[in-house]
Amino acid sequence: MKLKKISDGACRLLAGLGLILICFSAGHAYDHYADLYFNPRLSAGSLGAGALQGAQEGADAIFGNAANLQTLRHTDIKADLGMFPKGGVASAFSYVQPLMGVGKFGLGISLLMPAGETDWDEASTALPMREQAVLLGFSRAINPGFFAGVRIRALRVEHDGRASAGESIDLGLRLQFTSLVWGGLTAYNILQPQIRTSLEEVAYPRKLQLTLGAAWQKVIKAGLEFTQELEQEMTYRAAFGLESVFSRHWIIRGGVDTGAFYAGTGYCADGWGLDYGWRSDFQVSEMHHRIGLHFRFGAYHAGLKTSSRYLTKKGMKPRVEFTFDFTREVLLKKWKLTIRNSQGKMVKYFKGKHKLPRSIVWEGRDQKSRIVADGRYRCVLGGYDYEGNQLSSNVVEIIVISSKAPEFIRVK
Repeated sequence: MKLKKISDGACRLLAGLGLILICFSAGHAYDHYADLYFNPRLSAGSLGAGALQGAQEGADAIFGNAANLQTLRHTDIKADLGMFPKGGVASAFSYVQPLMGVGKFGLGISLLMPAGETDWDEASTALPMREQAVLLGFSRAINPGFFAGVRIRALRVEHDGRASAGESIDLGLRLQFTSLVWGGLTAYNILQPQIRTSLEEVAYPRKLQLTLGAAWQKVIKAGLEFTQELEQEMTYRAAFGLESVFSRHWIIRGGVDTGAFYAGTGYCADGWGLDYGWRSDFQVSEMHHRIGLHFRFGAYHAGLKTSSRYLTKKGMKPRVEFTFDFTREVLLKKWKLTIRNSQGKMVKYFKGKHKLPRSIVWEGRDQKSRIVADGRYRCVLGGYDYEGNQLSSNVVEIIVISSKAPEFIRVK
């Protein structure tokens, strides 16, 4: 059993390294410097979502805010390919892995190598700047609802036959105000890379990006993003984005900022996902297209069930019994069943190690043995095994009331 888990982890690591080699051997492309070059929206998902980039979850977080890696519950592999009007493509790869409950580790690779443009008057070919970057990211929960991340970028830039390399460090924060409202702060190029080519010096500006996000019943996500370059004045940029779960597997996205309009769509099923996004500039009649493919694996799901959907503190149902539909023979390093009120505050939790119990009984009391107030309570199971693979469950809602006759209460 232990050897089997070790071999599974080794296979996932080898798969990730194999895809890294594929991406290094992949292609060409891209050259929009002012907006997209210094902070490229590399993924199809983040491109289509517009202002949601700074709050992107999943493998996209390695290119947006590294602190969002902590929201992952599974291994996530993603590759993106972009097509642009002037010829050339932008390829990106990301690989994110939980680290045994310590945090989340992410690796990203981006290749931005646009095709040259011929200048007929000068009878020459101008070669735009080309960039290759390897990104290493790490995120960890500092306090409940507060995450911090760091990203290191190793850059290599080419121009007119000359190449230069440098390193950059970015920092990110994520604050989860409630389960449906969050905020993100990213500081780009705290350590500025010293890049020199035939263009004398390529300046990677220090930037501060603030993102506010909200969700409605986890069906619609909205994001508002503000970006400011710290060394220059009048470089302020605002963006707005929406993401909606159109059906169980289908997602549509849209966004707008001060320079362009974004749109996209995605389909996901059984761990696989396919994304498409495009960008249309306001001042230039050009459209940039990108397509992405991602795969998630390594997570466990447990079905959470309750003996009743309501609990009466003084009536017929003074307790609720939780049971778990989880038959896999997995040794868990930690599991935790949390109960939160309608404001998202945790009032009670049950935790343990190794295997899940057959059942857990809750008598309507908080962690200090006080009877909880009337209202709706959301219950969910979480945890991880000894390799860092996450355990999660469906969310169950329980209504706590004081009535002795709860039968008339309608429960969703």
